[in-house]
Amino acid sequence: MAQEGMQGMFTRDGAYIDERCDIEGPIVWVNVFVATPENRDKTDAEFMDLVAEAIHARIAKKTHRVSISITPEPMHHRVMGCLSLPTRGNYWAFPQFRHLFFDAFLRDALDLALFYQAECAEGNVQIDRERLFRFFHLRSDAF
Repeated sequence: MAQEGMQGMFTRDGAYIDERCDIEGPIVWVNVFVATPENRDKTDAEFMDLVAEAIHARIAKKTHRVSISITPEPMHHRVMGCLSLPTRGNYWAFPQFRHLFFDAFLRDALDLALFYQAECAEGNVQIDRERLFRFFHLRSDAF
């Protein structure tokens, strides 16, 4: 299980799944920003479909409207509305070539998003929606 305060966004049987997904070695995080008030009512599987579609569109260079970033740490701990997915890689290695690896990182994240989509559809895994949509929850209470 992940350390307290550093849980991933997914749970199984009420326990947080290790956000590193048992990846050994350096990790690069693909951060997808698609958690908006309009997406709040989607099921977990539908939401993961949206995440996968956003990543796929970025790989296909169809859009830059969906915000996706790659960072050495997961952003979902600091940024509301973000879902971070781990991929194997070293963010700090070869900075001048990082752009060449961008699509490879996105493809790994897409595979993981599709895995989580299937797990959510089967009811095996749940998204911690309270954490994912925490900003929008607070805002809706304020109005």
